[in-house]
Amino acid sequence: MKKTLLLFTLIAGFTQSIKAQTQTAIISIPTPVHQFMLINIDPMSVSMGYGGMALFTDETATYLNPAMLVHSPNRSGFFLTGSKLLPKFIDDMYLVRGGGYYHLNEKSALSSNLTLFKQPITTISNIGVPTTSSSINWGWGVNYTRRLSKQISMAVGAKYLHGDVTTSPANIDRVSSNNVAFDISLAHVDTEVFKKFTFNYGLNIANIGEKVNTGNKQYAFLPTNLKLGIAPSYKLDVKNKVAFTIDADKLLVPTPTGNHNNDSALLGMLTSLSDASGGLSEELKEITWSLGMQYTYDDFLFFRMGKFLESKDKGNRSFTTLGAGVMINKLVNVDVAYSIDDNGRIGNTLMLSLGFNFSRIEK
Repeated sequence: MKKTLLLFTLIAGFTQSIKAQTQTAIISIPTPVHQFMLINIDPMSVSMGYGGMALFTDETATYLNPAMLVHSPNRSGFFLTGSKLLPKFIDDMYLVRGGGYYHLNEKSALSSNLTLFKQPITTISNIGVPTTSSSINWGWGVNYTRRLSKQISMAVGAKYLHGDVTTSPANIDRVSSNNVAFDISLAHVDTEVFKKFTFNYGLNIANIGEKVNTGNKQYAFLPTNLKLGIAPSYKLDVKNKVAFTIDADKLLVPTPTGNHNNDSALLGMLTSLSDASGGLSEELKEITWSLGMQYTYDDFLFFRMGKFLESKDKGNRSFTTLGAGVMINKLVNVDVAYSIDDNGRIGNTLMLSLGFNFSRIEK
């Protein structure tokens, strides 16, 4: 019989700390399966502290907040981005994401995205001979977005997830899992506070679905995730604009300090809001914060910076992010981001994306 060791150190989303690999495991951090769906590699979002869910209305929104898509100035678009993960520790871990959207009419839009995650697996035989192979996990989703009023919209989506799951990083057997999950998101845009100053806000609950059988009569939760964001913007003049973003992110997964094996998925979501042993103060520590700023010149050049913050008791991740983008002929956008690991544990990461937008809507 073979023993399987998954290199299960994931970033972003990043929900699991590198500290969990030290002598004492951090058992108070929620640990769902299919965490690759939480990993945010979009350069526009990454460069703003992994936030901006209430700001972007183009192809980036297919992952961050599909409800924003009906407010896009373009009728359709698609994107492709990818990144090598944990290069400081692992040579062969990659994530690629692509997708697009299409306006059915002025009130509705369809969108889709595909995520591919490659992770190395080391298998050790009974005589102690290691061999290395790769596991390909993936998720494909479709969203329908509807404008409810000039400023308000919502989206619903379904996705199919496939991957290898385990009850722990060193579980003996891998289990191939196929699951269905659902998303729901809301957006409110262009709320005018005073002349030249507006703000957006949004909400997205992603990866809602039944628990996953990980073998040996053990069940794990999907990475159900709640995002809330606001994005105030100020027009300096006709060509210059600045926007700020604040995003709060929380896993709707129970804290693993009790026995939740028999809890339903819905009960787990509700329990996750009040189950931390440290009470409200610990629940608040499970929220990660993303702060970002974007300067726009003539809808052509974009400069971004941000900060990602997490409690020291829940992973202690901290990233300073920088990025830039250019829109060429209002058709092609190229964006780059550089994420600096403030603690030096995970390492710095460079991310690049290419997007295309078609048939600009005249207003």
